[in-house]
This record gives sequence, C-alpha cells and structure tokens, in this order.
Amino acid sequence: MKFSGQRLLRAREDADLTQEQLAARAGTTASTISRLEGDKRPPTLDTIARLADALEIPIEQLLCDPEAVA
Repeated sequence: MKFSGQRLLRAREDADLTQEQLAARAGTTASTISRLEGDKRPPTLDTIARLADALEIPIEQLLCDPEAVA
C-alpha cells in the first residue's frame, strides 16, 4: 500500500476543510498538506495516522494499491 495525495485531497474536501484547518487538526502546516496532496512529499506513518484521525477516517482510506489499475 502506498500513500495517495489524491485520496487525501478528496477526504479533505469531503470533510469540507481547508488545508489550513486540516493542518491545525493534524498538528502540521498548510504547506505540508499541499505537498502531500500533490504527492511531492512522502509522509511518515505517524503523519498518515494523524491525518486520518483529524479527518475521522480509517488510515486505509489514504492509501492505495500501487499495483491496482484505476
């Protein structure tokens, strides 16, 4: 499984949160959220867990199978 910035973006939008709001809830910065959503930075497992907790979703929702065909 691999982190998906697109899934983070979708989850954030579904939660009706700005990058700044999600960052505050997850204890990070808006610029970090932007980089993660753009797949420009790989997150740590701790960051993924904090994001999932802030979004009130299972961690798996932020991951994708790199072998799966979309």
